[in-house]
This record gives sequence, structure tokens and C-alpha cells, in this order.
Amino acid sequence: MLVNDKFAAPYHWWAVKSPDIRTVKCAPTEGILLGLCIDPPRKSKIDAIVDEVKRQTDETDQIYIFPHTPILYLLTGRAPYSKAPVSWFDFMSDDQAIYLSHQLLADPPPLIIVTDLPEIVPSTHERLFRGGNRVGQREILRSIQTLEKNQVIKRVKIVNNLDGLDIVIYAKAKQ
Repeated sequence: MLVNDKFAAPYHWWAVKSPDIRTVKCAPTEGILLGLCIDPPRKSKIDAIVDEVKRQTDETDQIYIFPHTPILYLLTGRAPYSKAPVSWFDFMSDDQAIYLSHQLLADPPPLIIVTDLPEIVPSTHERLFRGGNRVGQREILRSIQTLEKNQVIKRVKIVNNLDGLDIVIYAKAKQ
């Protein structure tokens, strides 16, 4: 029963939806994805993100992805902003997150990608690992919201329902 549940919803524990791995169809892949089985709707959403990054940035630009999703750096050929911060809640210290939030405000990269995680992710980490204190990643998100509110960045694309999550792409506003 547990194996069946894991195959049917492999990332359910993280509130990420994905198809049953026993029934997924495979889209054609190439490059670093060659040989991987990615269902066609998921692949087209990943391609939409990669295409937007390439449209909005130059190859020499650094981009920031929250939380850290290294495959997108590889697929886009873009270097990570701020020395590749691993901004997952269970890896990054609050001090590092607060430092990064200040860095984003002071010198934002040309492109920021944010996965809109469910509230249960930060609140669970706060409850279980921070003694009820706020996680520093909330400051990163607050800085991104401030940049948008101040029209330093603007939303250029939203990819809806990639594994049950929305991906928001922000680019620096043209001066």
C-alpha cells in the first residue's frame, strides 16, 4: 500500500503534485535531459520557463531562483545570483536568508524566478525547526515583493500548475 501511494503521488509530502510514475508518457528530450522521462505537459511548462529566461536575459547574466532549483540554472545556461544560494528552508540559515534579502534589494539580478510554495512549507518549518520564529526565507520573498511594488521588477510570465505549483518570473523593469 505504501509503495503504491509513493508511485501514485511521489512528492505528496511536499504538497507537490505529479503524475503517477507508472502511467506517465514521455516527451522527447535532448541535452542534459536526454533519456529522462518527462510527461509532455510538464515538459512544455519547463520549456516555457527556459524560453522566457533566454528571452529576458543574456548568457552572461546571473539569475535568482527561489527556492533553489539547480536544474533551471543548467537548462537556461545562466549562472546563479549570489554564489548559488541554496534557499530551501531546511538548508539556508536565517542569517543567510536575511543577508540575501538585503542583497536582492540593493542589487537585484535581471531575472528572478519564484515558485509559489504553499503556506504550509514555511509555517511547518517555523513550527518544527524555528521554535515558532519566522524563517528567513520570508524576508527573501518580502524583498522580491518590495522590488515589484517599487516597480524595479515586473512579472513577465506565470507558468501555472507545474507539479501543482505556480512559477512566477520577474524581470528588471526597463529604465
